[in-house]
Amino acid sequence: MNKLVLSLLFLGIAFSAFSQNSDNDEIRLFKKSDPKCYSVPESKPAVQESVTASYNTNNLFISIADFTGAVTVEVLDANNMVVINDTRKVSKQAVLTYSIGKLKPGVYTLVVKASGEYYGEFYKKALDNVVLSRESLILSSLSYQ
Repeated sequence: MNKLVLSLLFLGIAFSAFSQNSDNDEIRLFKKSDPKCYSVPESKPAVQESVTASYNTNNLFISIADFTGAVTVEVLDANNMVVINDTRKVSKQAVLTYSIGKLKPGVYTLVVKASGEYYGEFYKKALDNVVLSRESLILSSLSYQ
């Protein structure tokens, strides 16, 4: 008699656990197919950008890189001569403006402005200012608008 009760009890527990799992699976499947829960976000996520600098003899080299390519800026000398190489895949309606400002001897600011359609609003964001110093290479005042 005890074996029969234990067997029935075991079967009841197993059945309730099984039915509970299958209900949860159905709920999960329903949620996966629910477009309200799994809709694509309207705005693209912010791009992670890295800013690096290296210094060799007379040149200061700054690289702004992301998944689309890179912008490199070289400050050639103290006279503010600048070479800019932009390898980003910029849409035709975009206009990028670069400017270098000299704060004090050996310290520069780089400003990159995007106007027009530049991957929609995707790239219309501002980076914190980055100051380019030949002595210490402090990266604290690059602005990208």
